Amino acid sequence: VCRNLCVMERRPWRRRAGMVISNSRLVVCSYIGTTYLETLPNKIPTIIYEDFKNTSFRDEALDDLYQLKKVNILFEDPKEASVFINNNWNELKKWWLSENTQKVIDNFCFKYAKKNVHIVDDITNIIKNEITN
Repeated sequence: VCRNLCVMERRPWRRRAGMVISNSRLVVCSYIGTTYLETLPNKIPTIIYEDFKNTSFRDEALDDLYQLKKVNILFEDPKEASVFINNNWNELKKWWLSENTQKVIDNFCFKYAKKNVHIVDDITNIIKNEITN
């Protein structure tokens, strides 16, 4: 299990992080941060746990986070996340690729983590517009 599991902790990652993540069977994030905003749109199986008692979120984001909880991507308790992983380890692809899970991921990413394959061109155009105006 350890070779296939990537646990993202609160510490800086080196350039190897992308390779580690892409070669992992599952990425586990110990807080809501940038990592899951990169893994979800790239369709990398991800589990997040976050203590909602010590974190504040915008009201409009709470329903979207609740949707992630409903499909077992987001947990408030690391023990619950662990139980889910242990109970589903052999069926991770089935869980991750299920229609409902993918629909929630797509909706979440549409709002918060869009992939932009033209990011350099878009930034260049924004800068050009700012300079000329």
